[in-house]
Amino acid sequence: MFVKYEQNVYIFGQEEMHQEITDSLVDAQSSAEERPRTEAEGRLSELQKKRLLVLHLLGQEEMFQEITDSLVDAQSSAEKWPGTEAEGRLSDLQKKRLLALHLHGQEEMLNQEITDLLPGDEEGVALQAIEFWSSICRKEIRYKGSMPGDSDTHSRRLIQKALPSLVPMLLKTLFKQDEDQDKKDDILNLAAAGGTCLGLVAKTVGDAVIPLVKPFVLENISKPDWRYLEAAKHAYGSYLEGVTVEKLSEIDDLDLEYLLTAMRDQNRHVKITAARTLSRIFQLDPPPATVISPKHHNIIMAVLPEIVKDSPGVLTPMIGVLRISMKKLWVTDDDETERFDRAKEALICLQVIFQKLGSTDETADSTIKAAAAEIMQVLLNIFDIKSPTVHEKAKLSTVREKAFLAVGAIAYAIGPAFEEYTKRFLRYLVAGFKDQRVCSVCLGVFGDICRALDYKVLPFSHGIMPRLVKLLSSVDVSVKPPVFSCFGDLALAIGSESERLVPYVVPLMEEAAKIVDEEMVEYGNQLKQSIFEAYSGLLQGCRSSKAEIMEPHVPHLLKFIEAVVKDAKRDESVLKAAVVVLGDLADALGPNVKKFEKQVAFGREFLGECLKSEDKQLKETATWTLRMMDPVRVFSKCG
Repeated sequence: MFVKYEQNVYIFGQEEMHQEITDSLVDAQSSAEERPRTEAEGRLSELQKKRLLVLHLLGQEEMFQEITDSLVDAQSSAEKWPGTEAEGRLSDLQKKRLLALHLHGQEEMLNQEITDLLPGDEEGVALQAIEFWSSICRKEIRYKGSMPGDSDTHSRRLIQKALPSLVPMLLKTLFKQDEDQDKKDDILNLAAAGGTCLGLVAKTVGDAVIPLVKPFVLENISKPDWRYLEAAKHAYGSYLEGVTVEKLSEIDDLDLEYLLTAMRDQNRHVKITAARTLSRIFQLDPPPATVISPKHHNIIMAVLPEIVKDSPGVLTPMIGVLRISMKKLWVTDDDETERFDRAKEALICLQVIFQKLGSTDETADSTIKAAAAEIMQVLLNIFDIKSPTVHEKAKLSTVREKAFLAVGAIAYAIGPAFEEYTKRFLRYLVAGFKDQRVCSVCLGVFGDICRALDYKVLPFSHGIMPRLVKLLSSVDVSVKPPVFSCFGDLALAIGSESERLVPYVVPLMEEAAKIVDEEMVEYGNQLKQSIFEAYSGLLQGCRSSKAEIMEPHVPHLLKFIEAVVKDAKRDESVLKAAVVVLGDLADALGPNVKKFEKQVAFGREFLGECLKSEDKQLKETATWTLRMMDPVRVFSKCG
């Protein structure tokens, strides 16, 4: 070890440093074996400083920074693995790390050091070796990204040279799994570390890793022992991280079928890698023949409903798969009925995925926005489809319903960015208001758009409001609750501009509040709740400067609330809506609510009962309402 170091120092013409480095290495080794650990670490820290000083003086600036980072990683990792023997070995490993980097470019001396730095049998030392190679990969990847096309750097080709020895050793670590590893994700084991490092190696060298890993996968993927199976899946997923577009375009049936099977796997890492790879494959132009074959496309569509409950890491890349799959649905020669069935399933998946991913993280957000334009175009094309037969019309109606729900999910996910699609979409939405089969769904989607666009929905509301009012005269009474909910959503979105709604919608709400049908209890509760939601939206919208416009309507609202809370057939959702609207009333009117003190006397007992409820949400809402009332001391005796 010391001889090699001596040779290397002479190579750089720095003979005067030879004795200092040799003495430091001897002292550090002695400290690691014979003195307490804390003292040894202190001495090793001094040694590291001397090593770095040597490199700095030699003018090896890039190497200096890399080794600084690597030694920091080593110090952090060493703290997880106590023990005298391991400490001695780790001290030696740190020296070898430095030497391997220092000798880079010295072919006759490098090969043996690569071999010595491979993961061994002792777990603590093996983890340190894996972390070393991982850090080198990260540096090469980072350099490759910042200097494309330039391969002449001291760290480039180090992983390439180590590949024949390094990859087999990393593959061996994949067998060393813990049976309950899923329950202790915070604990690093050899299999997890080896798999991560293998993925970094693949990203570093690209397709060169395939002939070293694929035979391992084929050999172990069908073995009954779960460790072999997991090792094969982990290896496959790891090497796919670095496969180039050219190789992906050559994907065969075996690869694709494995990916589709992996989407159902219990191992989260396996599923995430499979999802990412499928997404990359689907983005190829043109996609491989294996992907667009009816057999595999049908399998993909069958897998999608099974993964909608997964984490964002799995769902985010599947947006790209869905985007291409949906486009393909309308350019095939498949039977129309089968096409509609698959489209329905895809749209259901799309809706759930967008709802789950909306506002979850920046990665998901950027992926959704990037895919939104193409997906929206597919959805608009669905609304344009005409079906000649009665049977197909029924099928198409179901597909359109799911397409409307998907639009609502997209609006929820991308928020204000949905504005660019609103003008084109509204004509289909208005047409949907006239179709009894999708009318209620379309009303809900308009509410989604109001929440997404907020004040920006105002220009589009002028053409929608007359149609909403007209719907209230429909013979289909089931549309009344969602229409009133739309009034509330719109008022909340446009804020102070909602004063223009009051003269038109409040009389309609007061008229609807008189409806009593003992035989339609469920419908009655839905209607009452939606009326309360409309009042809440108007009160909040007018709160800032236009609250007085609502005062003439307060007596009727209070009578309605009192009648509802005294109704034994009311359900919990109606009760909560009543409590909310009382709070919104006090919040909007402020001190002026004292004008109606006698009319709200019923609220003392009512809110007191709510505070005793076992429903946590109801208690919290009642507490908030009391707080809104307290400044004007309307309910000063309550509670």
